[in-house]
Amino acid sequence: MPMQVDLIATSTMGLEAVVARELADLGYPSRIVEVGRIAFQADERAICRTNLWLRTAGRVLIQAGSFPAADFGELFDRTYALPWDRWIAPNAAFPVAGRSLKSQLSSVPACQRIVKKAVAEKLIAAHGAARLEETGPPCQIEVSVLKDVATLTLDTSGSGLHKPGIPRLSARPAQEDPCRGACATKLLETRPAAGRPLLRDGHDPNRGRADRPQPRAGFESVFCGGGLADAGSVALASRSRRSPRPGTSELARADPRHGPRR
Repeated sequence: MPMQVDLIATSTMGLEAVVARELADLGYPSRIVEVGRIAFQADERAICRTNLWLRTAGRVLIQAGSFPAADFGELFDRTYALPWDRWIAPNAAFPVAGRSLKSQLSSVPACQRIVKKAVAEKLIAAHGAARLEETGPPCQIEVSVLKDVATLTLDTSGSGLHKPGIPRLSARPAQEDPCRGACATKLLETRPAAGRPLLRDGHDPNRGRADRPQPRAGFESVFCGGGLADAGSVALASRSRRSPRPGTSELARADPRHGPRR
């Protein structure tokens, strides 16, 4: 039986349920553990599947471990005990990001140094290397200390799933887009069904008024951005729900200058 891995899908605040629904569609039961984080268990194959198929998540993280850490010694020992050599190659770079909230270990830079040292010593011992060059692909680690509980994660999504790599429909710079790709897809996922207006308190504003325009079963982009919502609507309309997210298939090949996100 394949080994189960603890995974976390990140989300924009307030839209965790949308990501949880997508995970359920992929066959992965999940639970919302905190704002913007949805936890689930699956085999290693799910790391590739979720990075490929999730349209609305920000990133997919491996939860390497979670444990109480009231002092730096405990943080070092518990971090060293984790199987880092399972995920990090001998030549891989492993920068450490950090955050701390309501914890005795309030110095984020100190937590980052302790975790970096513990992971480096574990990799040297496990791989039998004299030193770590860190010239290979980056493997981002994050240490999050919340109420004296440290959670260590590994990022598997690279630049992030909100950068779908789809052909841009505008010459406007990417940083000027009105919304990110994942956010645009979330808006599409949560829109009312075609032909049904938004209701308030059960009242249909168009009921009995033939002169009022009725909702149309279509999509109109009223923003002049990079075309992310437009491309997402094409993907949702032309392909099944169980199709790769925009940027991993036909949409990326529409323009030879662009390719799927690596």
